[in-house]
Amino acid sequence: MNTTNLFVELLVIGVGAAGWLALFVCAALGYDAAFVKKLLSTPAAILPAIVAIYLLGIITDRVADSLLHFLRSERQRLRHFPTEDECLSTRGYVLAKSPYFATQFDYSRSRQRICRGWILNFLLLSVSMNVLLFSRPEVLTRVGNLSAVSSSHLSMVVTPILLLLAAGCWFSWEKLADTELKRTKDQAKLLREIEERRT
Repeated sequence: MNTTNLFVELLVIGVGAAGWLALFVCAALGYDAAFVKKLLSTPAAILPAIVAIYLLGIITDRVADSLLHFLRSERQRLRHFPTEDECLSTRGYVLAKSPYFATQFDYSRSRQRICRGWILNFLLLSVSMNVLLFSRPEVLTRVGNLSAVSSSHLSMVVTPILLLLAAGCWFSWEKLADTELKRTKDQAKLLREIEERRT
C-alpha cells in the first residue's frame, strides 16, 4: 500500500479519536473558550496536532482491529474458508500472482480500516459527548448559540445520530470484509485456471 494513503487513512481515523478525547478532557478539566480559540489560531500548534492525530489514528485502528477481529472475523471467514491457514495461503497466492488484484485488495483494506476505526470513534463520541453534557452542562452557554438548548435535548438528538453512524460503519465494514473474502476465493480460482491453461 502507498505510504501516503496509509498516512491519510490514519489521520481520518485520528481526527475522530481527537474529537472524543477532547470531549473527555473538557468533561474532566472544564472548557475554556479563550484558550481553545488561542490554541487553534497558533500556527506552531499545527505540526504537533498532526503528529498527535496520526498517533491517535494508529492506536484507534489497532484497538478497533483487535476488538472486531475478536467479535466477528472468525465467523465471517468460515463462510468462505474452512481454516485460517487456507485463507492466508489463498490471499498470499492472489497477491503474489496479480498486481492488479493486489491493488484491489489494498483499496478494500483501506475502506475497511476507515469504517472499522469510525465504529469505535462514533461510539466513543457518543459516550464522551454525554459525559461532557451531563457533567458540565454550563458548556452549552459558552459554545455558539446553544444556550437555549438543554443537555438532555441535545443528547436525545445527537446520540441516536452517532449510534446510527456507528451502525452504518459496522454494516459497511462487514459487507466490505465479506466481499473481500469472496473475491479472494474467486480470484484464486481464476488465476489457477489461467495457470492450468498455460501448462
